[in-house]
Formats: sequence, C-alpha cells, structure tokens
Amino acid sequence: MTVNSRFKDACWLQKASENTVLILGAGGTGSWTALLLNRVGTNVIVQDFDRLEEHNLGGQFFNYKQIGKLKVEALAENITLFNNNKQCEFLSEKFTTDSMIHDVVISCFDNMEARRIAFEKWVQTEKTENAIFIDLRLIMESATIFAVINDNFQIEEYRRNLFSDSEVPDAPCTMKQTSHAACFIASTAVSILMNHFTNVSAKSKVRNVPFKWECHLALMLIEEDNYGIGK
Repeated sequence: MTVNSRFKDACWLQKASENTVLILGAGGTGSWTALLLNRVGTNVIVQDFDRLEEHNLGGQFFNYKQIGKLKVEALAENITLFNNNKQCEFLSEKFTTDSMIHDVVISCFDNMEARRIAFEKWVQTEKTENAIFIDLRLIMESATIFAVINDNFQIEEYRRNLFSDSEVPDAPCTMKQTSHAACFIASTAVSILMNHFTNVSAKSKVRNVPFKWECHLALMLIEEDNYGIGK
C-alpha cells in the first residue's frame, strides 16, 4: 500500500505531486506545513537558518532530543521518520534578496521584512499557471492566511498588508504559540493550496481560494475575503 492509496483519486493529486513548493521558515507553521505537504506527495523545499531551542517545542514539530540542532536538520529527520518520503530538500541558510524563489511559495516567516523580500522576489519572477504565494501569520489563537495568485489586483492588495515589524503587537512570552493552533493554520494552508491546484487542473474556479482567511480560535470565528477574484 502506498502513502497516497487512500486519496489516489483526489482531483488535486497530480498537481500536488508534480509541483515543488518552497516553504520559507521551519518554525511553528512551517514545520507542520512541510509534514502535511510532503504527506500528500508534494516536492518540498524548506529554508531556515535557526537552531531549535527548548521554548520552540510548545508549538513546533520537533522533540526534546533535537534541541540545539538546525531546524531544517531536525525537520528532515522527522519527515523521514513519519513519511518515509525523499521528496524533500532542506536549506540551512537565511532567505535574502539573492535567494532562489519558486512558482509556489508558502511564507512561514516570523517577521514582516522577510515576507516583503520573498513576496517581491515572487512578483518579479516569471511564473506559470501554478503560481501562488501563500502567507501564514499566527499569534497564539489568532491566525491569518493570505493566498495571492498572479493577479495585479491581489498583488497590490497584499502589499497593503505588508506593514513594518514595529506595527506588530508583541505578545507576552507565555502567549506566543501552541501546536494545535499551528497545526490548524498549516492544514488550512495545505487545503487552500490543494483547492488552487484543483482550479488550475480544471481551468476554472471550482473551489474556493480565499485571498484572505482569518480564524479566531477563542471565538471559533472564521472569516474570508475573496475580493480580487476574477479582476
């Protein structure tokens, strides 16, 4: 039995397996996203330069024995253990203006400046129909996802949501992140990406790919903004 035998007829499977997704950041959102994307057979590249610290374990896909290791090194071990899948590449380096970019990018950074650099590189690169830039933002129990297709209206709208790091309210150290919230936003991001791949395959908007998705776990309130679709 293969790893995808339980979903081999999914309409998004072919696109998922033939595309490479660049995940920028291997922390709370990035580590879980990499696990889930690789589980559905997607080729994944994860880029991060941080080392694992004990306080990271509250929200990230790592274990105590891995403290002190590079996050990408530890993530490689875990994905191999859980998925037995070789379709992963791990880059232990900081993302800069000189870094490579791909058609399909999932931004899991913990700062706005890195998001801006990655997005502008994505905008400037030549793209195929598969192109999408997905940005995950998580503060404890408040999650936001932006999904930007290669559309001028959405590109400009997303730029309006790239404020400076000084404008982001800093939460107390004991109110930063939980694994269940990180898993939730990661699984939602993967679902949005699979919906996008379905639409590309169907050459029609048969599934919802919201430009902006927000969830407030304390209220169990989910909001979506689809403005820009079709413009």
